[in-house]
Amino acid sequence: MKFSKKIVIGILLIQILSSLVHSYLNHYQYSTVLKTTIEKKKYDINYIVENVFNELKEKYSKYAKELLINPKILEAFANADRQELYRLSEPIYKSLKRSDKYLNIMNFYTADTDAFLRMNKPEKFGDNLKDFRKMIVKTNETKEAQYGIESGKYGVYYRIMFPVFKEGVHIGAFEFGVDIKYLTELSHLILIDMLSKTTVSRA
Repeated sequence: MKFSKKIVIGILLIQILSSLVHSYLNHYQYSTVLKTTIEKKKYDINYIVENVFNELKEKYSKYAKELLINPKILEAFANADRQELYRLSEPIYKSLKRSDKYLNIMNFYTADTDAFLRMNKPEKFGDNLKDFRKMIVKTNETKEAQYGIESGKYGVYYRIMFPVFKEGVHIGAFEFGVDIKYLTELSHLILIDMLSKTTVSRA
């Protein structure tokens, strides 16, 4: 199931609203402060979320393109050599995870939308995802990159997905997935900033 950015922004606004109500509940000016702050920050949140998605898209698109020109990786994938593909991809996966704790997903899928290799769960493969992973289906059908939030068997992620070609022949799809908890942490940072600025303005 694919989630819209409006839903994500709505969740963040609910979290912020709940925290602000708790913070100002015992203060006679809390309703005015809440209204003014939330009206302003909902636009800030939309801007921040949009920019976060764009940054993730650019960052992991770069990594994916670099990985998908590696001839040994392409050869292993094309030959359905799962063990060799894992061996070649593991150092890359570990390096990226060290730099981003929210990167969990680095997957390879066949042109038939079967899970060929999940780097986070290499023992889980062979299941067909056609019925509920629409981004994989669309990537394989259109042979174009896809970006967005989508839930899978192991959670909800912001996904960056590319078709994979070897010598011009389409052989499947490749995906990075960043845990949606990244946005939860971002909302906490926004909340701290909101409260600190509101406190200063009232001092």
